[in-house]
Amino acid sequence: MSEPPPYKAGKDADLSTALALTERLLTPGAEDGVIPALPVEKDGLGQNLRYWMWRMGGRKRPEMADMGHLSKIFDNYERELSRLQKDHAAQVESLAAQHAKDIDRVRQEKGVDVAKLRAELQRDAERALLEIQRELAASRERTSKLEQLTTQLQQTCETEVAQARNEAAAISEGPLQKALDRVEELERRLKAQQAEHARTLEETLNQAQDAQAQAVAQLRTEMARQQQAAEILIAEMAASEERTRHDHAAQQARWEAETQQLRAEAAHKDEVGVRKAAETQLAHRTEFDRLRLDLEAEQQAKIAATRAALDAALQEAEQKLAEGARERAGLKAEIERMAGAHAKEMAEQEAAHQATLQAAMAESARAEESRRVDLLVAHQAELEESHRRQGLLENRIRELLMAHEDESGKIADAHARELATSLREAEDKLSQTIHQAESARETAEQAARTQLAELTAEHAAALAEAGRHRSLLEERVGELLHSHAREMREQTDRHSEELIRLRTELSAQAQETLQQALDRIASLEAAQETAARWHATELEKTRAVMAETGDAHLRQTLDQLTQAQADRRQLEIRLKEERDGYLRELGRIAERHAEELTRERREAEAEADGHIQRGLDRVALLEAELAEREQSHVREMDAARAAIAASADNRQRQTDAELATARDQIDALTNQLEQTKADTKRKLQELAVHQAEFIKREIGRAQAEAQAKIALLQQQAATERACQAADLDRVREEVTAVTDANLRSVLEQLAALQAEHQRVTLQHAAEKQELADQIDQTRSQSEAGADARLRKALDSLAAVQAERRELTERLARSQEQSPQADNPTLTARIKEQDAELARLRIANLREITELNERHTRALARAAAEADARIGALADQLARQRDTGQTGAPPDDRARLADQHRQDIERLHRQADQQRGELDRRLIEATGRIGELEADLARLRLNHARDLERQGADHSDALARQRQTLDSEHRASLAALERTVADLRAQLASIEMHQAGQPARGAGTDTDARLNAALARAMMAEDELRIANNKLELLKDALDAAKARAASPGPGSVDNRFRDAKRAFARHFHPDQGGRGDSDKERIFLEFWPVLDRIEKTNDF
Repeated sequence: MSEPPPYKAGKDADLSTALALTERLLTPGAEDGVIPALPVEKDGLGQNLRYWMWRMGGRKRPEMADMGHLSKIFDNYERELSRLQKDHAAQVESLAAQHAKDIDRVRQEKGVDVAKLRAELQRDAERALLEIQRELAASRERTSKLEQLTTQLQQTCETEVAQARNEAAAISEGPLQKALDRVEELERRLKAQQAEHARTLEETLNQAQDAQAQAVAQLRTEMARQQQAAEILIAEMAASEERTRHDHAAQQARWEAETQQLRAEAAHKDEVGVRKAAETQLAHRTEFDRLRLDLEAEQQAKIAATRAALDAALQEAEQKLAEGARERAGLKAEIERMAGAHAKEMAEQEAAHQATLQAAMAESARAEESRRVDLLVAHQAELEESHRRQGLLENRIRELLMAHEDESGKIADAHARELATSLREAEDKLSQTIHQAESARETAEQAARTQLAELTAEHAAALAEAGRHRSLLEERVGELLHSHAREMREQTDRHSEELIRLRTELSAQAQETLQQALDRIASLEAAQETAARWHATELEKTRAVMAETGDAHLRQTLDQLTQAQADRRQLEIRLKEERDGYLRELGRIAERHAEELTRERREAEAEADGHIQRGLDRVALLEAELAEREQSHVREMDAARAAIAASADNRQRQTDAELATARDQIDALTNQLEQTKADTKRKLQELAVHQAEFIKREIGRAQAEAQAKIALLQQQAATERACQAADLDRVREEVTAVTDANLRSVLEQLAALQAEHQRVTLQHAAEKQELADQIDQTRSQSEAGADARLRKALDSLAAVQAERRELTERLARSQEQSPQADNPTLTARIKEQDAELARLRIANLREITELNERHTRALARAAAEADARIGALADQLARQRDTGQTGAPPDDRARLADQHRQDIERLHRQADQQRGELDRRLIEATGRIGELEADLARLRLNHARDLERQGADHSDALARQRQTLDSEHRASLAALERTVADLRAQLASIEMHQAGQPARGAGTDTDARLNAALARAMMAEDELRIANNKLELLKDALDAAKARAASPGPGSVDNRFRDAKRAFARHFHPDQGGRGDSDKERIFLEFWPVLDRIEKTNDF
């Protein structure tokens, strides 16, 4: 077998170096170690994708080095880079969401205290912060050393870079024109993207405004409906009062008719009977007047107590409204302070950005001026050196024409040595230039990736923390509403039982009083029978008539009581049936709601809430109607009702004013957001125009310098064309490489421009999210005062919360699938849900107020009804007494009145205690919400500080890695310098040997030495190519280390080896077009088992 070519050993050495560096970078904690000396083997082959591209020949084959192929390679590289960035962002967001879900799950399962969890998180963050700080300190040190080395290399290679650029411009006019066309096309695409972004933003704002207008319309409709229901209720109450007055007037007319009849019957009696009847009537009237005065006094006392309670309730409501006003003022001040702080931050960022941009422009101008001066000096020196060399060569040629052939051989050897030296120097300088450009590109990419990772991590953490605290607040509010609803139901049941007991006691007392009255009437009749013997016949007739009349009245009274009890039982049965019917109807509505939930959740929940609300309103109306049928109103309650209505109107106006204030605040924040968007868009446009103009100026300057250099090279080529004809192909290859480097630099500038645009876009998104969070926080703080009065909104609030959580989950899923796809639409839907939630809270607040008023009116009506019944019974007993009889004992009346007054006072005390308990619980809930908001702010501050410390630690780690790469690069350069020194020593020894040989046979020896020198020059060129490949491998390894250090979340997966293996399979697998190609088959059979073994060994 023949020996492998000279470049094969260089590739093996390159492979050994790549294996050692990759193994050390992939091993944790080995940054400061020494690279072990690995044997020359192929077990670690394939650690990066660029090496396989180099193996495929895309770097050195002339047929693949055209501009189309290079453009495709660069486009593929850009697509791969964007895909990796998107995958990385999606992984970061998914990890943050998973982290938040794990925290919520652990908190729900084990009930971990918030303070304990916060302490654990703080300790973990501090440990991670210390590790990141150590890594970033080492990275900063390594970065500083690498920047120093880059500066030195830039200072030593500027002259050769300018010369190479001028030489490349002579051949690359067509590619440069293509690059300019590509720049213009990218500019057009950038403008189109900006226009599309502006259009999408405008559509999103329009949708948000439409949703806000729709929410306002719905709120107004709901207010009108509730106002109509209140009017209907007032009309029904007025009709009930009118019916009560009519019944009372009819009863009074019947009693007067009976009195007139008794008077007519007793008129034809004798004077004694008439006199006794008149005395009895006068006694009855006196007793009736006394009872009426007592009842009026008692009613006045009750009315005064009711008015005092109403005044106390109004004062308490006014105090709460004042507290709400103070809270709103505090919230407004906080919003203004946050807006001012945000504006100040934006101004500071803008000033810093402008200062950085001006400094960069000034630095670029100074560097450009110094570079031009250095180029001018270098060109002048080269021109003088060219003239001097031209004169020396002319003299040397004249001497060679007259001298011996040995002298011509010496001149040829000297020229070959000079040519090899110049080629080596040019290649060294070109490699240094490429390294410098790659270093600058890597620095820009690393800065962009670091900033993007920090913003992404901060945004994800802020979203997770806000979602967690929002879920906690919602759960706490839900629990409070559940407990309040349960207490209200229990209170309603207790009130119903108390009313039933009172009705029973009053009925028993009325029957007992009636029995006592009957007994008293019988005793009076017996006394009258023994006292009036002389008129026995007339008195017996009169007594018989009065007994019959009394029995008729008693029977009528008993029949009325029996009929009232029967009516009450029928009404209770009817109410129970209607309530059961409505419960069944609510069950059917809930079932339909559950069935429609899968098809259209939001509309079905709104419809079900409407049905439930109407059913509850109907039940409340039925209860009010039953209470109105059982009770009668007094005239003095009209004033109290008017006061309550006025209070409700005042509360409604205050609520409208609060809504208007909140709406104005939201509009102001929206205007501020639009202004920020406009400023950001303008800055992006200015930055894009500035970058495009800078690129155009750079290309024009490069063309001018290339033309000047072409003229100079043409003058030098006239004198040195004969000696450089053999090296023309090699020079063309070098010029092509330099052209590729120039095109790569232009594309890198374009990539940097795109990265800057993406960074500004992400910053704009972060600012937009921050403003949205501020709006949400302001809205939640303004609704905290209204949430204190919510009692009956359990079903509606639970439905809205479920849909909100679903929207949040859909937003997280859409961000995982497409981070910038549906965020505006989902944000608009979340805002619409917030508006719906505010509407429901306002409606529920109004409903709670109406229920409280109804409860107060029901208590007053119960007291008035009991008083009216006692008065009616007393009136009936007074009218049924015989002549000469006295009324009921005053002790019994006083006892009944005291007992009734004690019952009413006890009911009022229970109501006041319940109101105080509800207020206390609401105050505790408000304090708990404030504590949670303070914890949220503190966690956000700690998280920002943690991110800053993590960034510093990452910078230190990158500095340490750069320092290691710098030392390795210097070692490789030292080895190359030693090789060049050995070659120069060998050439010097050959020259000395040639000088000592005789003239005979000098031509053959010269040719042999020349061939040997050319062979050594080719070997040196191969070694230089190997060194460049090593440099590429070191760059790839540095990129891998940066990518691994820039990944903020734990659990990130490195898929680069699998991607490289897939790319190798796509190019060399027999099923992918490699069958029939001997080279591809040989490469696949040689390296595929090695890749499998590496994957199994390293467990990628």
